[in-house]
Order: sequence, then structure tokens, then C-alpha cells
Amino acid sequence: MITSSVRRGEDEHDGRLAWVLEVRGVPSECSGVRWEQFVSGGFTIEYTDGTWKYFSALSTMKRINPQARQFGPWSDDMLPGMTPGPRAVGEYHGATCEGGVLRAPSFARGTMRGGSADLRGATYRFADAPGFSINFGDTFQGKTFRGIVWNVRFEHKLWRAGEGQPMHQRQFSLTGRYDVHGTDTRSVA
Repeated sequence: MITSSVRRGEDEHDGRLAWVLEVRGVPSECSGVRWEQFVSGGFTIEYTDGTWKYFSALSTMKRINPQARQFGPWSDDMLPGMTPGPRAVGEYHGATCEGGVLRAPSFARGTMRGGSADLRGATYRFADAPGFSINFGDTFQGKTFRGIVWNVRFEHKLWRAGEGQPMHQRQFSLTGRYDVHGTDTRSVA
């Protein structure tokens, strides 16, 4: 049985919101696991002069990688040089996989009974920290950074190489506010 969870990761900068997706029981060897991610929404950077700037996921993805496809409010979430569609775990440093060993059937000695293959499901992890590497008080785009408001949605899909349907998918959101005055309502759910 496949189970998944998503949680906050370790934030290194005030302008980022780190998260980790973990999927257990993936019925595949790690070499056969493929991933694909989509993003929608965006986040708002606030400045000390009372102004703000909204960063749309759609326009940001198009700027990062012109090959990013748009599906209504959703876009491929890809780094420069990536192509659309499911990709191998090793194509992104934050995607890892462990386990997933397939053992050949074993038979009781001297019989043809009792044979069964044993697949220990793989554990897949994907970590990301969207946003900017800035801290409160830093100058960003010519103004002083004081806060960020998150409203970003992700859809993450796991595929088995060569198959036409994902074997698992998970949607989750990054929401909330974080500012220089100590307000922190950020969540990953």
C-alpha cells in the first residue's frame, strides 16, 4: 500500500518555505520511479515602504523554463534545462529514492509450492524550498524586504517508467504569512 505525507522542511531564508514530500510503499525499484510536479497560485513579497509585489507561479515557471506547459491555472514546475513530462529521480537533487528491491520467487525446497515474488516498496522523498534567498531587512529589487504571504498549490505525481498512468499523486498547499514582526502562520498541508 502506498502512503504519503508532506511536512515543513528546514528554512534557510525568510523568503523561502521549505517542504518535504515522502511516499512509502512505492511498488517499484528506484531505477523505475519517475516524478512530475505541477504548481499554481503564487506568493506576495511585502516591503517596508508598504508596497508589495505578487509572483505568479505561471509566469515565474515560464520565465525559468520556457518549455513549461500551462493547464488552466496549473503549470509544469521545472528547472532550466528540464523537459516536460515524468523524469528520473536523479534529474533533481531534492528527489531521492531508497529500497524497492524485487526478489525472485522462492520455492520450498524440493517442491513447486509456496513461491512468490517479494517487493519491498521503495521510499521516495522530494524536497523543495520555493521563494527567494532573502532575509528580513535585505534589499530585494531595490526595496527592503519585510514579509511574505504564501498561496501556492502543488500536485506531485509518481510514475513507473513506461506506464501511462501515475501510480500515486498528492496535492498540497503552502499558505500563510511570515513577517518581520514575528507573525508566522505558514503551513504545508
